[in-house]
Amino acid sequence: MLILLILGALGLCALCFLCTAAFYSASFDPSYYKDLRTTSGLDLEYSGGDENSSNKILVIPIQGVILNEKPDDLIAFLSTDVTYGYEVKNILVEAAQDDSIKGVVLAIDSPGGTVTGSKAISDGVENYKAMTNKPVVAHIMGMGASGGYWSAVAADHIIADSGSLIGSIGVIFGPFKYYQEVTAESSGGESIATDGGIETYYITSGEYKDFGNPYRVMTDVEKQIMQDDTDAVYEEFVQYVSSRRNITVANVKSQIKGLPYGNERALELNLIDANGPKEDAYSYLTQELGLGSDYQIVKVFEEVDFWDLFFSALGKDQNVSVSADYIGSELNNKLLFYYGNP
Repeated sequence: MLILLILGALGLCALCFLCTAAFYSASFDPSYYKDLRTTSGLDLEYSGGDENSSNKILVIPIQGVILNEKPDDLIAFLSTDVTYGYEVKNILVEAAQDDSIKGVVLAIDSPGGTVTGSKAISDGVENYKAMTNKPVVAHIMGMGASGGYWSAVAADHIIADSGSLIGSIGVIFGPFKYYQEVTAESSGGESIATDGGIETYYITSGEYKDFGNPYRVMTDVEKQIMQDDTDAVYEEFVQYVSSRRNITVANVKSQIKGLPYGNERALELNLIDANGPKEDAYSYLTQELGLGSDYQIVKVFEEVDFWDLFFSALGKDQNVSVSADYIGSELNNKLLFYYGNP
């Protein structure tokens, strides 16, 4: 009887799988998307404007947490709301080789992320402008904080949609944990009892090699070393904002500080150039380029295969824990341009 139940369950799973496959095979037609392969190697998908225009405005989304490089495994699919800085940089390198792309819009909704990933985006924007002398506009839709703002600052013009948070010019590093007088902990470290009696030691080579050990207090020397490193990255952030936004270093530190601001206050502080919807970003670019209505909006086409669709059909909620764990591991104990708690 048990064997029959098992076989029945397996058969039901197989049937569900085949039904899902049949549904997506019938309903998903890649030819629906207008493939505009360019000489640069980018696959571009039509997104708006005049479909017959040869003048393209490339929209690059910078959404969610900014990490460094995209991993070559399924975790990249399972991790949602992530932007990989070096992937954006590579797209901009390819875009610079395509004469039909007349300008770029960075569509930003991000609390930031790693220093490396954020700087890769700003470097990519700087390189694109240097190679093409073409304009780049940043449009903030909801959040352009910390590394998200670092990415926006590289653009020639920043527009923020209503209800956005902008700024958070600062660096965060951690977390480091210290459990005093530990008596017990679970095998996975999920729970710890701190009532005295247990001491943990590490045998290391190299002074401070066990830095971050949660079973001892961080020394003043270690704190100062980490503060110096954090301050150095903060100075780089401040200097970059100061040079790009024409705000004095003193004002960035004493007036703007590390807070995020709403639209009107951000405009007063010169963190942005204007408030408005995404259409304003397109209008600004086309006016700068003198294109009028002769343009089309494109984005990079991401091919979706059957397995992507199959996992999507299982429900996004099932990917949340994998995504959160992955993102958390990528942010843990790194110098970050990040707003909130990593």
